[in-house]
Amino acid sequence: MTGSDGRSTFAALYLAIALGSLWLFDNIMNSNSSSGGYGAAGIAALCILFAVVFGIAGIYKLLTIDKGKSNNDDENNIEGEKSRNSNMEVRIWRDKKIVAIIILFGLFIITRF
Repeated sequence: MTGSDGRSTFAALYLAIALGSLWLFDNIMNSNSSSGGYGAAGIAALCILFAVVFGIAGIYKLLTIDKGKSNNDDENNIEGEKSRNSNMEVRIWRDKKIVAIIILFGLFIITRF
């Protein structure tokens, strides 16, 4: 992600989450199990909500790829101080411990279904 703010990476991640939510919604709607009811309806509604929210975020990131500014943490700003990237996603992506926690949490959620 050197020289960019990672918009294409996060766009792909958000769109993958949206497609995964649609896939899970399809599995819930087409399952023949007797464990349907209100729980399945709630999870199906959450899947649609996640698909819409992450789909919009992914499309937005794709449409604004050219607007991403290059801001390295090693650059000095006007006052001569080290500048800090204000993009929250890039700061999270660069912190390996937080990325590991997010991946483990994602795997935990996926294995629950």
